[in-house]
Amino acid sequence: MENILLVIDGARMDRAMVDFSCYLAKLTRSRLRALFMEHLSIEGESEKFEIFGSVSSTMVLPRELHEKQKILQVCESNEKLFAETCISNGIDFSIRSQYHNWIELLVEETRFADVMVINPQTSFSDKVANIPSNFAKQVLEKAECPVIIAPGSFEGVDQLLFAYDGSKSCVFAIKQFAHTFPQLTGLPVTLLQIGTAEDAFANDSEKVNELLDAHFPNHHFELLEGSPSNELFGYLLGKRNVFIVMGAYGRNNISRFFRQSTADLVMKTINLPFFISHA
Repeated sequence: MENILLVIDGARMDRAMVDFSCYLAKLTRSRLRALFMEHLSIEGESEKFEIFGSVSSTMVLPRELHEKQKILQVCESNEKLFAETCISNGIDFSIRSQYHNWIELLVEETRFADVMVINPQTSFSDKVANIPSNFAKQVLEKAECPVIIAPGSFEGVDQLLFAYDGSKSCVFAIKQFAHTFPQLTGLPVTLLQIGTAEDAFANDSEKVNELLDAHFPNHHFELLEGSPSNELFGYLLGKRNVFIVMGAYGRNNISRFFRQSTADLVMKTINLPFFISHA
């Protein structure tokens, strides 16, 4: 891997996500490209005022200009802090700032990135109602490269977990992870399927085993019976230093793990990185 795209809220930079991204960049000797999405919502905004009872032209009030200046100062400070962090870690990096058309720009940027890292809480409103945020969900659905959801804090990676539901998307994610992070293929791997004992790996167990043998020599299979979202949440609760790999967001049963009803609890409780790849 050569090119990691990091999406940062310029006004609220997540230091833990930056540290995690630096770990990935050092592990793979990749360039870290930071895209600072600076939400200057007041830019170009103004208030209407009345002259002799009629609405006249608009103007930007002093308090808006002051607020804009404060946001710019915070963004500039965070960009400087990011650069200093990369330099201290010996990481090749670049910084780009963007004020508008975030989703359109990100889709284009992901087309040329090997992987993208995002904080699930990233939002450009004052309050995040859901986790993942609406912005993060759009990124997950539209990204044209694998997406890594960064953990709230990070100590390292000791093992891998492949959430498997028999779909081509899950198989593609396993292969994509192997090619993206060959440095981690020697770690212990759990291939976890959630379903019934009757259909567990029934049709493709031999092929799946051959795939894992080719890339991950230290692996084993586990089966959980029940609801994918509930069982996966319970399985991951309390886990540490695990990198989770799953198929495309919104395109298979395992992705129900991210339903609004459980996502908030999951992201707040389970502090683990997720690798999500589109087939």
